Amino acid sequence: METPIVSPKQQDLLKRIAQRGFEVGYAANLNFATHDIADKVPVVISFVSMAVGILALVAPVFQLTGVAVCLTLLGILTLYIEKYPAHEYGERGKRTMDMLHDLETLYYKVKNNADPNATFREEEDELSTLTIEFIASTNPRQILFATWYANFKFFAEKDYDWIDEQLHFRFWRDKVPANLKVLLVLALVAFVISAIVNWPVWLAWFR
Repeated sequence: METPIVSPKQQDLLKRIAQRGFEVGYAANLNFATHDIADKVPVVISFVSMAVGILALVAPVFQLTGVAVCLTLLGILTLYIEKYPAHEYGERGKRTMDMLHDLETLYYKVKNNADPNATFREEEDELSTLTIEFIASTNPRQILFATWYANFKFFAEKDYDWIDEQLHFRFWRDKVPANLKVLLVLALVAFVISAIVNWPVWLAWFR
């Protein structure tokens, strides 16, 4: 089977659709990540608090001040999480995922067009409409650590070959969240400084 010839205009449009697909797909998974955290973490905190309360009746160790402080902090964390209504983020994630499916359909529509004289005006208009719809539906307010979880959901749980076909994802550049990169670099710098300052102690420990 011969590989269809792709015009420069067609290739440019395919790449722009794939780029928009990545943005929309990541946003969908970001909303789902916030939904999962806001929906499940309070349940876990409630269960742990109840379990500790019951165990405190029979085991004095659970009556310690440190345990009470930890439970209080978990209660404060629950108040923070309640600011993110899980159902709203779930619904927004579903709507964004519908846009992603529309983009995938558009991508293959453009890719399978074998007309060398095609202008792709209709497809350009559809991409513009989906872009406007996506921008209008975005919500930058996401829960803590949602970006890390969204990265995992996008790259580990899902398979977007049509996006990767154009963008060629790489592990460090694309699959590791930016704030995690900063954290890893800072940890590495701290480790190197610690090793330099304390090298006699480390050397004696290995002897």
